[in-house]
Amino acid sequence: MRCVFWIHLCVLLLVFITSSAPELTISSSCPSHCGNISIPYPFGIGKDCYLNDWYEIRCIHNSSVPFLTTIQKEVVRIDLPEPVNNGSHPYGLIRVKANITSMGCSGGNGHNLEEVLNFTGTPFSISEDNTLVAFGCNSKATLTNVEPSIVGCISSCDPSLELPQFLKKSSCYGGFKCCNARTPADVGRLIGVKIESAYGNETRQECNVAFLTDEYDQPSLWPNRTDSSRLHAGKYATIQLKWQVLASHPSFEESLVCGQNFDDDFYSKPCYCDVVHFVEYSYLSCACTNGYEGNPYTPNGCKDVDECKKLQDDGRRLDLCTKSGEICHNIPGSYECKPSYKALVTYIGKSSNSIYFHFLTLGEII
Repeated sequence: MRCVFWIHLCVLLLVFITSSAPELTISSSCPSHCGNISIPYPFGIGKDCYLNDWYEIRCIHNSSVPFLTTIQKEVVRIDLPEPVNNGSHPYGLIRVKANITSMGCSGGNGHNLEEVLNFTGTPFSISEDNTLVAFGCNSKATLTNVEPSIVGCISSCDPSLELPQFLKKSSCYGGFKCCNARTPADVGRLIGVKIESAYGNETRQECNVAFLTDEYDQPSLWPNRTDSSRLHAGKYATIQLKWQVLASHPSFEESLVCGQNFDDDFYSKPCYCDVVHFVEYSYLSCACTNGYEGNPYTPNGCKDVDECKKLQDDGRRLDLCTKSGEICHNIPGSYECKPSYKALVTYIGKSSNSIYFHFLTLGEII
């Protein structure tokens, strides 16, 4: 019986120690970049450098290309959430490469009629800031898995649709050799891009491509806008995903010491977390509050912005304090305007009933 007792006690101690173990935190020896791309926590490269497996980055191709292993995508950029105001909800952004769909193109992947992006069960979702774009002649591109929405466009070679030369450099609204359609809001974690002939099963020899991208408004997309074959040879398009933190232990959430309510005390803490609790884990969407900057996913990672000093360092003459005689003073999370003078109190004497003071106002430059 005594042996059984000690066995049970050891098991209980093991369970307690395991359940009390904190989430992994970043080490000062962890790489901060892969090639020229910044890798902020909770993402990381190497053992003990990322929060959990969802955020493991492997640096491949001579340690210059970041690869997000859990979704098998090459990473182009990772952005921490922007500072939030009372009432707004934060999320980070990550740009990754995704395969394009194609039809009638030469090469081993000449027919890739549908590409499905499925991030179900992950901390990643498709951003509504992506655009469906198609290039080529007489093809129809559609988004799938966005029901009840119907999203698509037709790219035609009808000369009557051709845009003026100055518009060709930045858009394809006319539908001549290209077309576009916006991604629905709140699209979620599953979406597909499909390409087909605009005229049923008619066989076309021209190369046609379609893809989802966050680069529609970027000038780099447009030099190749009429060359579908060249776009097809590139194989990939860059898409934007939103990300949250999937934490399996409450100690990580507690270590951040962030506010979780939109109330009168919102700005008393340098960071805010929108938290959704499940039985085994929590979804955290954290950001520095307005007036702070840094990484909200590291303890004390959000630092106060000195608005007065920052504007002076930028060389911009933006008058935060517009009244005559006022000077900007930094306070946690904000600034305030104070008079540029102070009153010095000079003691000059007393009587049995009174004490006399003389107030001298002096200018003060801070």
